[in-house]
Amino acid sequence: MGRDISRSGKVKCKTVIRELTNYMEGRLSEPLQSAIEDHIKSCRDCSAQMETTRKMLHLVGDEQAWLNALERHVLKKPAATSEDAAHKKEL
Repeated sequence: MGRDISRSGKVKCKTVIRELTNYMEGRLSEPLQSAIEDHIKSCRDCSAQMETTRKMLHLVGDEQAWLNALERHVLKKPAATSEDAAHKKEL
């Protein structure tokens, strides 16, 4: 198996923590994704770290949406549309 997965298909906490955001975004190989999922189910510390990370990412996303809305309000800019994004790509 990969260097992060033992012969028994298990991973250590340090691997879970290092790969946590990749795991949450589904960007890992199937064996590593599965090994981390199994580990999180049985490790209270890693499960708590995943929940904390999930909440933090949610808050950061909410904060960015709030800042974008505030900027539009202050600058009186309309919300960006998909046409605006396509136009920017053309430039």
